[in-house]
Amino acid sequence: MNHSVLRFAVAALLFTGASFAQAGSPMMFKAKISGTVLVQLSNSPTDGQIVKTKLDNKRVFQEFGVSDSDYELVWSFDGNAGLELVAKSLFAKLPVISVLPIGDVDPIVDTHTRTFALIDNLEDGGALGNLFEGITGGLTGTVKYRGDVMSPEISKISLTVVATGNNPAGTTSHLALINAKISTSGLFTPQ
Repeated sequence: MNHSVLRFAVAALLFTGASFAQAGSPMMFKAKISGTVLVQLSNSPTDGQIVKTKLDNKRVFQEFGVSDSDYELVWSFDGNAGLELVAKSLFAKLPVISVLPIGDVDPIVDTHTRTFALIDNLEDGGALGNLFEGITGGLTGTVKYRGDVMSPEISKISLTVVATGNNPAGTTSHLALINAKISTSGLFTPQ
């Protein structure tokens, strides 16, 4: 198979979820985020310091004002691929919340190790008044799979995010620097 045809096929399969999902079901994986957020604390015009805080699943739920009893943090390969908060129950009729959406990914593939390598820009997911408002940056990482490259079964996702977000509590600087890792722990299916 021609290299450009293979890359196109892999990109189409990977980021539309076409081959991963059952009819009508999006392909979502339970996600874990861990990392740090750096913000500037200004004591005076000539005295500033960097304050480091933890970024984890609990913080994501707090930033969006939702409960982990209602929502699951997932990495989705559905239409708007990326990190999302998705209702645990189909009957809850809660909206999907975009945390770290990504653009059009152009992955490269190693069929010998069954690995997709990718890099992409983050897109603004529409968050307001929290850390993820106006987010810019990128991610890089790997997606491991089993089986054939044309109908892969995703087994592991491991991504690194470097981004700037919003520090709503900032007085002189509203910039927040985000450095985090995202990993997955199996499929998620709303009940």
